[in-house]
Amino acid sequence: MPFNEYVRTAVHYWWAVVASVLVGGLVGFGYGMYFTSVDYVSTARLFVTAEGGTSVGESYQNNLFAEGRVNSYAQIATSEQVATRASQALEGAIGPADLQSQTTALPVEDTVILTISVSGPSPQRAQSYASAVAQQTVEVVQELETSRRGGTSAASAVLYDEPGLPAPAGAPWMLWTGIGVGAGLVVGVVVALLLGWRRRGTVVDEATAVDSTHHPVLAVLSPHPVSVEAIGGGESVDPDADALRGLHNLIRFLGGRRNEQDRAPRVIGFTGVGPEARAADIAARFASTVAATGNTVLLVDGDLSGGGLTAGAEISADHGLSTVLTGSAGSVDPYVRHGALTILPAGPVPPESGALVSSPVMGSVLDELRERFDYIVIACPPMRPEKPGSTQRGTSSDSIVYSALADAMVVVVRSGTATRKALSDSVAAIELVGSVIGTVLVGGKRGPVSSPDSSVTESGADEQPVDDAVYADDTVPDENIESAPDSATGTIRATIGHSSPNGSGPAAAAGVPSDGRGR
Repeated sequence: MPFNEYVRTAVHYWWAVVASVLVGGLVGFGYGMYFTSVDYVSTARLFVTAEGGTSVGESYQNNLFAEGRVNSYAQIATSEQVATRASQALEGAIGPADLQSQTTALPVEDTVILTISVSGPSPQRAQSYASAVAQQTVEVVQELETSRRGGTSAASAVLYDEPGLPAPAGAPWMLWTGIGVGAGLVVGVVVALLLGWRRRGTVVDEATAVDSTHHPVLAVLSPHPVSVEAIGGGESVDPDADALRGLHNLIRFLGGRRNEQDRAPRVIGFTGVGPEARAADIAARFASTVAATGNTVLLVDGDLSGGGLTAGAEISADHGLSTVLTGSAGSVDPYVRHGALTILPAGPVPPESGALVSSPVMGSVLDELRERFDYIVIACPPMRPEKPGSTQRGTSSDSIVYSALADAMVVVVRSGTATRKALSDSVAAIELVGSVIGTVLVGGKRGPVSSPDSSVTESGADEQPVDDAVYADDTVPDENIESAPDSATGTIRATIGHSSPNGSGPAAAAGVPSDGRGR
């Protein structure tokens, strides 16, 4: 990945960087404020001299003798004996062991000067500690250098620089806050790059959806939960009503070209890549929108496993699709009318839902319903992505059956939750037996659609002129044609020349399909 791509990724996930910097700064501030102590250091200096010497030669020899003594005096200054005497001189204000650990003594190179430094919790204590250690060092040296038989000492240490009061030290929390901010910045950039790496493998916008399936993105919708009781009631307006009407038009326009009779699809299945897509909600919103245009629409909850659109609802407790397929509905009408929309709930959960959906009765039921409704919208179970190490195919068998029975399938994908591979595999599995007309992106972003075709520009529009016949046909009355969003139209133009994965070849220029009933 180029360097500028790394930069763009870090900028895209700026919130991760900012959050890491803030957390790191707060941790550093807390550590420096409450878990570190400020040490003040006071320094004293001793001058080491050797006694005697009346000539130049003797003075030189004495100077060499004093330089050699400095290193020994440094060991004496940090010895336990000096620390014990200094602690006693301080009247037990600090223990010998603590004072010894806080004392350092270093000779100045090529000199006879010894520097003694002692740290303390306050400037005054550091000064008193250093004064006591320096004074006791002078006394111990004097005792060691004096012969037991008396006389003058061969060498001595003189305190020529009294320990001073150390200046106030800088607050440690400032240093640790800076360290925390720097560490947080590094961690934030790493987290942003990891998120960007994950994002490269997931479906997040129109471009990644088209690249994964080579099918158009028919609509980009917001995640909007659906209540079964409110479906088709007309009390509330869907926030994506225009996009749903555009989805209806695009299904009619593109679906007709894939139908052998050149007719718009009437049985439309909606399935999602994983349960996070909530394809059943999209199917319900689509059916409600189409019903509001004056068409007779049946919404079928095709998930007989008990996890579908009408799961747990009162209308699905006793009768529904399962009782229709088993012939146990009797004289009770399982169809529920909600305003302009008719709903066929899933019904009681059967012992083997897969076997019931796969039975020939399902096809017969759909054939009968075609005579009663203009459109049949099936909320299919989600496609299950294949799990690593699994020997079973990672798709829902019920959705595959619905794909074979429906005129067209719409695959719903939730932005940021499904991988490109899962979407591609789901579409390929459906196209083994049926036809995928396109995808619906939930919670994603619109953007320029990239195309494998070199004739497609960045804006998603083909450089070749597109005949107006693609979007108009005299066989459909003008009042029945709803306007599709410009962005969706651009997506269709960008993908109209792609070959479908099932080998059906490039889609021809599509006229408005008609089945003679204005659909």
